Amino acid sequence: MMGWRGGKAVGTGVASVAALFVVCIWLGLFSEWAILGAAAQAISLEGLATFALLSPFLKLPHELGHALVARRCHVPLRRAGIIFVGLFPLPFVDTSAADICANRAQRIRISLAGIFVDLLIAMLAFVVVSVGGDIL
Repeated sequence: MMGWRGGKAVGTGVASVAALFVVCIWLGLFSEWAILGAAAQAISLEGLATFALLSPFLKLPHELGHALVARRCHVPLRRAGIIFVGLFPLPFVDTSAADICANRAQRIRISLAGIFVDLLIAMLAFVVVSVGGDIL
C-alpha cells in the first residue's frame, strides 16, 4: 500500500489536478472569463431549481471523498446514508471517529477531501462548458 507522501499514484494525481487547473486558467483567459457573466443567472428561479435538483448528486461524490480518505487513514465510518432536510434528500457520512482514531494531519485530510472533490468537479464542469457549451 502506498503512503501519502510518495509513490507514483500520488504524484500522478497531483500532476493531473495541476494540469486540469492550468487548463481551466487557460480556457478562462482565452474566453476572457465570459462564463462568469452567466453566474448572475444562477440566482434566478430556474438557477435555484437546477441547484436543488443537482445538489443531492453533487453531494454524493463530496461525501465519498470524505469516506475514502477516512478509510485510507484507517478511520472507521460510524454511519453513512441519506438524510432528509425537509423533503430534500442529502447523502451524509459520519467520520466523527476521526476525532479519536486519527492524528491532526489525517483529520485535516479527511475534512479537505470533500472540498477537493467539489473543486475537481467544478474544474471539470468548467472545462466542459468552456469547450462544449452549456451542460443543461
